[in-house]
Amino acid sequence: MFRRTLFLLTFLISAITAVHAQHIALKNNILVDAMTAPNLSVEATIARHFSIDISGEYCGWDFNDTKSLKHWTTRPEFRYWLNKSMDGWFAGLHGIYSDINYSGLDMLYGMKKGYAYDGYNYGGGLTLGYQFYLSPHWNLELSAGAGYLHFDYDKHYVGTGGLVGHYKRDYYGPTCAAISFCYIIN
Repeated sequence: MFRRTLFLLTFLISAITAVHAQHIALKNNILVDAMTAPNLSVEATIARHFSIDISGEYCGWDFNDTKSLKHWTTRPEFRYWLNKSMDGWFAGLHGIYSDINYSGLDMLYGMKKGYAYDGYNYGGGLTLGYQFYLSPHWNLELSAGAGYLHFDYDKHYVGTGGLVGHYKRDYYGPTCAAISFCYIIN
């Protein structure tokens, strides 16, 4: 595991050293904002047709003693652009990691209210998208992705906190969607 982490860090550092200021974008996904989760992405060009995008989001809501929606997520992505970086169509390969703590809410992936879920998920998939030019500093990005997620979590009764069990689940399907405003730094 240490060797993989070291390799990834070395790759990212060497890729970022080739980045020029006019090829960096800060982005905000308004679909994630609609779920009341602040988010930010940084995308950097590493070659004419390639870029790296790293996004993160956090949600820390406690609605009352029995309902909460808490998670943080990171999603790195390697992108290939058909025209040039940050212009037009792209295809990407993304990874996902989330730490989750939900209670008293019906959620995707079979999580039901009446229970609390504490754990994590990870996975990855393919992304397709398009960036529209709006002005020299602004773009609009639309993208969607599908792939695989593995969930590993403890399930508890809401209120009593009693452990129901430890679960592992696999999911195949949509993994990401974005309508993002992109600010390009010159």
